[in-house]
Amino acid sequence: MRARQHMNKLIEMVDRRKSPDFTQITGYVKKQIAAEFRGLCAKYDLSHSDVIEELVEQWVQKVATHPPEEIKSKSLSNQEAERQWYNAATIYEVVALNMTELRKAGVKNLRAIAGGKIIPGEDDFLLIASTLGLDEKTRNLIWLNTVKKVNLARNKGES
Repeated sequence: MRARQHMNKLIEMVDRRKSPDFTQITGYVKKQIAAEFRGLCAKYDLSHSDVIEELVEQWVQKVATHPPEEIKSKSLSNQEAERQWYNAATIYEVVALNMTELRKAGVKNLRAIAGGKIIPGEDDFLLIASTLGLDEKTRNLIWLNTVKKVNLARNKGES
């Protein structure tokens, strides 16, 4: 029975791909959310497409009935939370969470930077900051956090 359900889902997926009534949308979410999403879909035998379609429909209805100012203010609070996170982050964490975007921008040695093996040079640091739209204050805080972490690691090594 399980094999038949799986086959039916595959057929439905192919039908959606060929149908002029459907289109594909994509986006990026945090890895933890994606893993939980996939796990719950598997646990409850739900297709990703069905769940995403339902959530997008709910969002469209919500936005259609609420003024854009409400949505903007929520987005701004999310941006503020992101800024606060950046203020406590090191360059290693920033790079680790933005690898794809930074790779597209041409930043070199991303794995080594994300792993804390090397510190980016000035040009790469500025490329990272500009790619991610970091203001000067945030750039300075990230740099200071990184230097503190490096100094702590050195001090531990000398003890």
